[in-house]
Amino acid sequence: MRLNMNTNNYEYMLAIAREGTILKAAEKLNISQSALSQALAKEEKEAGGQLFERTRGKKVTVTPLGELYLRTAESMIQIKSETYESIERLAHDTSRTIRIAICNQAYNSVSDRILTILKEQFPDINIYFYRSDSSQSLQLLKNGSVDLAILAARQISDSVIETALLYHEHLVLAVSSGYPLSDDVPLMKQLKKIPFIYYARDTFLEPLIPEELRIDQLKPPAVYKSPSAEEVLRLVENGYGAGMVPQHLVKEDHDYTVIETDLPVSYDIMIAIPKYSRDKENLYDIFRMIKELKC
Repeated sequence: MRLNMNTNNYEYMLAIAREGTILKAAEKLNISQSALSQALAKEEKEAGGQLFERTRGKKVTVTPLGELYLRTAESMIQIKSETYESIERLAHDTSRTIRIAICNQAYNSVSDRILTILKEQFPDINIYFYRSDSSQSLQLLKNGSVDLAILAARQISDSVIETALLYHEHLVLAVSSGYPLSDDVPLMKQLKKIPFIYYARDTFLEPLIPEELRIDQLKPPAVYKSPSAEEVLRLVENGYGAGMVPQHLVKEDHDYTVIETDLPVSYDIMIAIPKYSRDKENLYDIFRMIKELKC
């Protein structure tokens, strides 16, 4: 089985950075220079700025935005590699094994706690976690590649899937400390002067950002379109502007401003199991145990 985790453009941009010119990178990648230039233009449009600065002699140097992009690219390629390795391992090891897909939105908040409790209660069972986005987790659950899934969703309507609520999550506005806010000026008016960090297309959180904060409404300078909430928060911590992040990611000793807005930005973290799994040994017990945690 293969998931749709296309990282070609990430690999292309890393090749440009390594080789120093588009021509040399295209030769290494065995693609045409025009195809690589088109891929670069697409990624720069998506990122909202130049990833490479063109210099004389057709050489390129990485911009600050490019450095951020390349770090993300390396992380995404690593996640892809680990994901495929996990899938291959799980496909060949199903005896005394429980396979749990956990969406990116819940992984940091629940994985350690769940693993600790399950190891205590079921020491003879191998527990494997597979980290993915919610749509991939649901796909893996429905085709039998995993036994349980922890998903982020507003609603799941599926006749063959049983779900239970673990916790309710909502997004808060995080603003870098270099952009002080005033109680005397409407928040939306102030945000129009602050660089905003959006979520990349096709991520779970991208469509959840309310209309009031969309680029065409707010129109602040967009710093970056991030693939993850953790990345958005890192950018805020490093002074790049403002962004919406899940409340559970906010640290107690943070040095940025956190605002709980009146905007309806929330979703549920659920555990899901196929209804036909009730007879599988220990599986439904694990489902009930995780459900009762309420995280």
